[in-house]
Amino acid sequence: MRELKNKLTTGKNTKNIQRRKGKSFGYQVLGFGSGTGKDLLNVEYLVVAGGGGANPTIYGGFAAGAGGFRTSVASATSGGGASAEPPFEAEYGTAYTVTVGAGGPSQSTIGLSFTQQGANGKGVSSVFATVTSIGGGAGTSYGDDKAVDMNDGGSGAGGPDLGPPNPPATTGQGTTGQGFPGGFNVVLGNGSGGGAGQIGLNGSFTPGGPVSAGDGGDGVQSAINGSATYYAGGGGGGLWSYGNPTPAQGGGVGGLGGGGNGASSYTPTTAQAGGVNTGGGGGGSSGAPVAPYMGKAGGSGIVIVRYADTVPDASATNGSKTTIPGYKVYTFTQSGSITFNK
Repeated sequence: MRELKNKLTTGKNTKNIQRRKGKSFGYQVLGFGSGTGKDLLNVEYLVVAGGGGANPTIYGGFAAGAGGFRTSVASATSGGGASAEPPFEAEYGTAYTVTVGAGGPSQSTIGLSFTQQGANGKGVSSVFATVTSIGGGAGTSYGDDKAVDMNDGGSGAGGPDLGPPNPPATTGQGTTGQGFPGGFNVVLGNGSGGGAGQIGLNGSFTPGGPVSAGDGGDGVQSAINGSATYYAGGGGGGLWSYGNPTPAQGGGVGGLGGGGNGASSYTPTTAQAGGVNTGGGGGGSSGAPVAPYMGKAGGSGIVIVRYADTVPDASATNGSKTTIPGYKVYTFTQSGSITFNK
């Protein structure tokens, strides 16, 4: 036994054994985060992308989807029905980029293919460090039944006709953990945009009865800054009456969280843009051949972060600081950066 002991303490692998033991001691006793040997700060976040813009075609258009919604606030809900994510582990002294995504524009059909309409109308993604929320899907033309992939996004835009003469297909799809799909178009009632918290509703039509556009999917409520607020609501679908005497309602109502209302050529009413710094989707067009009834742009996104109030103030560019019990909160309504200080 004595000989074996001497070999273990004086042999060739002695330094390796001691190094492994020392490393384990550092993790367990000193508490370095994630095994990196660095002192890290847990930061909770809300990252909402820009909502999609709705196509202003005079032939009727689908509403746009909300921007993606991601949060790490404990016991909260992320978009698409997902649970809250883990907090971000920030290194002290490192500058982290913050990007606040713009809302997608309301694109003209003149000179643009359906694919170009969709690509140009998508919302812009928002970013905090390594956390990215995807911009909302674009609401494209009534005839855009074959390019609905352009309607995909954080939350999806309204989709193609449901049923004859077109076979059932998919609407604009949301991103897992960020938002829901949009609703289908049904004859004259255009589908709405999906929200972070709810699928966009289909339009509806009853021969000889009422016709209505779909309401936008609701967003998700967050109280990260101490005030419970909805973000990322889908746009309401537009209503294209096309001279049809069938009783009609107005355009679809935008979802809670900045979703824009849809237009109606029957009422008549104009569409609304997505709310500023909500990530709401733009309201859909009515198909009326005049500009006031065109679809509208999506709302810009927002980034909010918070951490324990026992830690010194951060150094933030374009971020405004507030405090709530237990936390320091930094809100970004435009792009900037943040460095956490020790």
